[in-house]
Amino acid sequence: MINKKVDFPVSLEKHRIYNAGKAMLERGEIIYWYLIIENIKLFKFIIQYKLRFFLLKLNLTESLWL
Repeated sequence: MINKKVDFPVSLEKHRIYNAGKAMLERGEIIYWYLIIENIKLFKFIIQYKLRFFLLKLNLTESLWL
């Protein structure tokens, strides 16, 4: 037979592990979304930089043609 005194702390420990895992998952998701947003910002910056460089190069070639 299962001893109730042993069964209760085991289930309590399972709940503690579950709650800790749930909290870690929530924090992890927040960190994950933060990284996605930061990558989008970085990606936009790189695109702007490349576009600026391309337009500058285009201006230089136009001035050479004139």
